[in-house]
Amino acid sequence: MRTRMMTGVLAVAGLACGASADPHDGDFVVGVGGLGVLMIEADLDEAFYLPPFNSGGIVGWFGDDPGFVSLDEDEPDEDFYMLGVGADVWFVLVAVDPAFKVYDPFFNLMSPGDSFALGGHEFDVHPFWHIDSDDAAFDPTQSEWHATFRLIDKGTTGYGVSGDYTAAFTNVPAPGAGALLVLGGVCAARRRR
Repeated sequence: MRTRMMTGVLAVAGLACGASADPHDGDFVVGVGGLGVLMIEADLDEAFYLPPFNSGGIVGWFGDDPGFVSLDEDEPDEDFYMLGVGADVWFVLVAVDPAFKVYDPFFNLMSPGDSFALGGHEFDVHPFWHIDSDDAAFDPTQSEWHATFRLIDKGTTGYGVSGDYTAAFTNVPAPGAGALLVLGGVCAARRRR
């Protein structure tokens, strides 16, 4: 029963999150600095939007973006390099705000201190992010929820542990997103006529 429910949740999540022109647009890009320390490249100044969701026991706002993808080309001007063969990079959850949930790619609920493997020198992995409106700690006046994580290497490359990264998530669409939805609806209505 649980497997069927999770399969349904994951299928609906894929539809809810949609696909962009660049499948890695907005993902955390993972590489290593010149001093051998793991790092990510991402815009952490902006909150990641999670769409509304209500299916399979998941209520609130939910999605699998951003994910984690390995750097596919060295960026020496930014002191950011591809992971070497032998890397074994893991995500470690450090902290989360109340009513915010992080699930690993196998849909296991994570607690601070829990980890999961991102992969070797090439990977594209998406955990699940959830603002849980059914959680007793949910505050409807809150506009951002945070998750703090770090990356570690358990492989033979011996990369240093990344610093802690804090990502913000919101249930408020970016300005203009609503206008785009309305415009899309108007265009679809005109096409039907």
